[in-house]
Amino acid sequence: MSESDTRHNQSPLLIQCEDVSKWFESEDGAKLTILESIRLSISEGEFVAIVGASGSGKSTLLHLMGGLDRPSGGDVTFCSQSWSAMSDRERAKVRAADLGFVYQFHHLIGELTALENIALTLRIQGQSKSESEHRALEVLDQFNLSDRSRHYPHQLSGGERQRIAIARALVHHPRCVLADEPTGNLDEGAAATATHLLVEGCKARGAALVIVTHNPLLAAQADRTLTISQSHIF
Repeated sequence: MSESDTRHNQSPLLIQCEDVSKWFESEDGAKLTILESIRLSISEGEFVAIVGASGSGKSTLLHLMGGLDRPSGGDVTFCSQSWSAMSDRERAKVRAADLGFVYQFHHLIGELTALENIALTLRIQGQSKSESEHRALEVLDQFNLSDRSRHYPHQLSGGERQRIAIARALVHHPRCVLADEPTGNLDEGAAATATHLLVEGCKARGAALVIVTHNPLLAAQADRTLTISQSHIF
């Protein structure tokens, strides 16, 4: 698919995949291709859903977009900077400043309270403890979770844990949020709440949102839906 076919609007480009491929070699030398010659662009503020069968490469593509993995071929750029050209330290710095991540499982730190888990995103950026916790409390209030600020993950429901994870991904006003099956482990009601907070939270901050999902109701809310099949994107 050409870049012109995948570009949704004329907003500044945020992420570009140029002929991106990803493959692995088995011990016997056999080549397993996950993605082949992927070309797509994500614009600032855009909401894109990526769908496809299990094992089709959706999560792999998301990891490549976020600089968490390197392509076997081609190049992925974020704000016109090639992830592959950056050092590990540079990639980590860009991710901490400009990206938010949400996964199917919350990945909260069990030894930290809800407040501390959210504030940690800002502490990593070098902000003070007081400022980080102040901003974390603001997001907790927006998410109607102020009364859970001192609770630990094991004291929260599954839906509450995922809402905390979303708050953590948004607290630093990222330019883009990458979400991998963010509602896949929730019941219908909790999934609807988490979806609303994630989508509206990105809109309020002008952040792009790229979601890998099997949920057709979630995908239907996106500006664009892309499908991965047989290592290609459509």
